[in-house]
Amino acid sequence: MPEVETVHSHGVTFSRGTTDDINGAYTPVVGVRTATAPKVSRSILGKTSHDTSDKYQRKVKGMLSLGQFSVELLWSPEEATQQDLLADIEDEGRYYEILFEDGSGVRFFGLLNDTTPPSAGEDNVLIWSVGGEGSGEPTYV
Repeated sequence: MPEVETVHSHGVTFSRGTTDDINGAYTPVVGVRTATAPKVSRSILGKTSHDTSDKYQRKVKGMLSLGQFSVELLWSPEEATQQDLLADIEDEGRYYEILFEDGSGVRFFGLLNDTTPPSAGEDNVLIWSVGGEGSGEPTYV
């Protein structure tokens, strides 16, 4: 499964789920500059027993796992959708959606656990970011 790359905000939206259903309603977050969806990876596990005569380890694939996601935004502290993101750090996770200009995208359950204070970006525009870990199986739309 390919990794979804970081994309710039032209036609890209990052939205918060408003229900406990991956196919439920989503509210777009204002001021998104870039969004990186969690990549899907699979661990590799050793399976050779130590009492074998074979000197090379045999391996198998483990379970699929979602990685980290991140969003970079234009700082707008009075914006309700940005305040909601800050509140997401305190909750037990929710569904998020990243949609691209062509309508394709990904929905996933995420645990938001990281935020950076605003810093001056290009043209002294204040930029901040949030991030977290994906959990469960994503849905590609």
